[in-house]
Amino acid sequence: MVCPGSQARSCPHLSTVMAMNVVINNHFGAAEEEASRHHALESQLIWAREMCFPNSILWKWNFGSCDDPKDPLMISMRNYCDHFDDFYRDGCGLNLYGPVGTGKTYAAACVANELLEKGRSVHMTDFSRIINNLWDMKDGKQKYLDRLNEYDLLIIDDLAAERNTTYANEIVMNVIDSRYRSGKPLIITTNLTAEELYKPTELCKQRIYSRLYEMCVPIQCASHKDRRKHKMTRNMNKYKDMLCITT
Repeated sequence: MVCPGSQARSCPHLSTVMAMNVVINNHFGAAEEEASRHHALESQLIWAREMCFPNSILWKWNFGSCDDPKDPLMISMRNYCDHFDDFYRDGCGLNLYGPVGTGKTYAAACVANELLEKGRSVHMTDFSRIINNLWDMKDGKQKYLDRLNEYDLLIIDDLAAERNTTYANEIVMNVIDSRYRSGKPLIITTNLTAEELYKPTELCKQRIYSRLYEMCVPIQCASHKDRRKHKMTRNMNKYKDMLCITT
């Protein structure tokens, strides 16, 4: 329907069309803005993961990929993430200890990914990597160590797997003590036993582990199954026909 020229400005049909165009433009504008915001967040998360993990395989280790969500260890890790503001305020971390294959590294990576999703800064590394990085540096060693304390959460995997030398022990103590003084939480994973952690015979270890007592809640990881052997068995069953394996 066309309105007379003299009444075009007040034509209700024209006003309706104009209003619809405004709504459509606003809709597409909002959609583009939301898409742009989502892309920026995804890019930021990718960058945060690159800064957090030593290799990209750990990006996939999250609570959604857990094969047993009722595992007591995973429940504890979820609760730690859910109440991280409280743990962060108190500078309280975790000491995940137990034998090989009980999911300590996986659990720590799940915490890292969950907190990254929530916008927290996290860095996951190990003492062997830290020691090697410092060994190769001529300058900036203290700056490197200070940078570790800029993260909301620092995760150090596989304590005691590093070389047991005077130099290495000094670096371990320096990192842990400086983290303690920063007042920020630290998560440690280790294959050490409770006896080795609580009654070390070496003086240097006594100093290191004593500091951890103050900083971290100990959680014994004693799964009824070796996760690595379980994965091996699963892969064996999945691919044995393809590989013509008869035994």
